[in-house]
Amino acid sequence: MIAIMSELLACLGRLPADAFTIGSGQPLFRRGDPVRHLFTVESGLVHLVRYQEDGTATVMQRAQRGDVVAEASMFGTRYHCDAAAVSDASLRRLSMAHVRAAMDADPGFARACAEHLAHEVHRMRVRSEIMGMKRVAGRLDAWLSMRPLPPRGEWGALAADIGVTREALYRELSRRRRQAAPSIH
Repeated sequence: MIAIMSELLACLGRLPADAFTIGSGQPLFRRGDPVRHLFTVESGLVHLVRYQEDGTATVMQRAQRGDVVAEASMFGTRYHCDAAAVSDASLRRLSMAHVRAAMDADPGFARACAEHLAHEVHRMRVRSEIMGMKRVAGRLDAWLSMRPLPPRGEWGALAADIGVTREALYRELSRRRRQAAPSIH
């Protein structure tokens, strides 16, 4: 997983890019906007969100350091989701024209993109499995099998990522802390 990511990031790192920051709650792009750029996260957290007709938000991607935001947009003309910073974030913005030209010209770059997209398909399948689980404990266990528990300030984003309320996640984490703590008699 890390090798796949570093290969794609190394390829993207050779392309011209603009560095910029975005504040918590600020949009990166909106559904329907034309795809002109590809974004990588240097620090912070960006969510790719799709809103249902009833206004319910579904987190499609939780992009953090080293992640490419909405990588499927490399092959699209318009974004299919909204993207916004969940925390203050630093990003790199690459021209989609440069990215597509590099894919066409460099088979190694194209392979790195394909490997990255295959990894993301796998990750989304696991996430789909998580969303089908009934219990918070099961969802959390499955999520933790892919990555470590984030810092306390990001637990609300984790709750959204696994499709539970913050309160339900906090109760489950509290239950786990109580079970792990030795009893004092």
